[in-house]
Amino acid sequence: MKPRTAAIKACESSATAGHNRGFKGTKMSGSKLNPASNFAWRALAALAVAAMAAMGPAAAQSAGKEARINFGGGAASRSIVLPLNKAAIVELPTAASDVLVSQPAVVDAVIRSSQRVYLLGLTVGQANAFFFDSEGRQILNLEIQVERDVDALSSLIARLMPDARVTVEAINDNVVLRGSVPSGVQAANAADIAGRFIGDATKVVSMLSIRDREQVMLKVRVVEMQRSLIKQLGVDPSGFTSISDTLFNATASTIASGATAGISGSFQRFFGGGDSGFNVNFQALERSGLVKTLAEPTLTAVSGETASFLAGGEFPIPVGQNDGVISLEFKEFGVGLGFTPLVLDKGRINIKVSTEVSEISSLNNFSLSGSTVTLPGTPAPPDELIPIDTDGDGNPDAVFNVTEAAGETLQGVDPTVITTTGLTVPSLTVRRAKTTVELPSGGSLVMAGLLQENMRQTISGVPYLKDVAVLGQLFRSRDYQNSETELVIIVTPYLVDPTHESKLTDPEKGFVAASDMQTILLGQIAAQYGVAGAGVQEKTLQGPMGFILD
Repeated sequence: MKPRTAAIKACESSATAGHNRGFKGTKMSGSKLNPASNFAWRALAALAVAAMAAMGPAAAQSAGKEARINFGGGAASRSIVLPLNKAAIVELPTAASDVLVSQPAVVDAVIRSSQRVYLLGLTVGQANAFFFDSEGRQILNLEIQVERDVDALSSLIARLMPDARVTVEAINDNVVLRGSVPSGVQAANAADIAGRFIGDATKVVSMLSIRDREQVMLKVRVVEMQRSLIKQLGVDPSGFTSISDTLFNATASTIASGATAGISGSFQRFFGGGDSGFNVNFQALERSGLVKTLAEPTLTAVSGETASFLAGGEFPIPVGQNDGVISLEFKEFGVGLGFTPLVLDKGRINIKVSTEVSEISSLNNFSLSGSTVTLPGTPAPPDELIPIDTDGDGNPDAVFNVTEAAGETLQGVDPTVITTTGLTVPSLTVRRAKTTVELPSGGSLVMAGLLQENMRQTISGVPYLKDVAVLGQLFRSRDYQNSETELVIIVTPYLVDPTHESKLTDPEKGFVAASDMQTILLGQIAAQYGVAGAGVQEKTLQGPMGFILD
């Protein structure tokens, strides 16, 4: 207390001096200062000193502080997830007099009492709320995340798919599915249910994994049988090239395009005089054919994935020409297979399959004939000549060849002949099928089939003469063609599992090439073909896999 007393005294002394100075020049004739007034002045000076002593440290402390920003962190901060369109009740430890919400459009705060606040989730988003007491102190800070309510969706998926282990989470306005399901169908069903639940399938993110990824092996059999029959009998009508009063002439012609067997003859009769003759070609041909096409591609893929297979080749097709340069595009042909399997419940398999068997054919090929183009040439330019006067009479009497003197020879351009050869683009004979089927493992189904029969019969001959009874056969020809085609495409899917390599075999195993002596003396191309110990006969060359080679 001594320093304070000293400060008060100093203040009092100063106040007294000031008081005296204040009254300086006032006329105080022969009287002293009133004692009561002196006491009042001393009391006032003491109060001033006490006020200055109290204000001094506070002012110094305020001058040393900095501005503080509170974003809501600290011990009084909490984070909550508020379901959309639902409410939460906040019980405060002390009475609150003020509430600050950053996003009133996302979260609405309703003060029920001084210590109870209702929070309502209005829209999906983020917000925070501050609660203050009557003295401005922060009571609580809430970091609020408003998300979709996925509890009902989780219960729905668990009830509809009890074998699935699915966890549903909400991220802003999206729904994320995590976990595992037995099959790809259940994964697709879970995503579909979530999309219908929230009303927008694009806001569903599926991260589901399939516990057992089934593998499907698809076997396809493409079998085609073609039978054809051609009959030709009669007089070749192309031999009657000219008819006159005295001459009927016939020339030899080919019986049929590609025919290798036939009967032809000619006879000669004379009408009128001279050496005029009548030549007729008879033709008789019968041809039958049988074509068998068999392709058995096999392909394996994981459920839900696409696989493709092609055994064949590619041939070029011209697609354009620019400045004499032909652009080519390659077309695939051969045995092709592509499919996408999807394993359903209870071992059923949904298959999107497309298969094709094609081969190059010359039946409907496209041909371009060659052409010859001649580009005109350019004649050689004349030499540069300068007239000169050799005798000095002022008249030029000689010529100086500048080009020859320079040792140059001016040449022209000869005409250019461009010859393009003919071009033939082959066609394809195609058997193609594309469909979606559903089968059990090991079940077969005919996915496509064709039964076609074409019959054509033509009678041609000399007008009027071909219609004569009995003898009309000498003046007409009958062409008969009949073709039958039967095509079947069979698909068989299998659920397969990997096995050990020792249990697998291939056509190459057990094959031993024949030696030179075996090939020359015995005519063998293989000394052994087949798995050792399988009891394969030496001369059959037939193993458990592959085809007979000899």
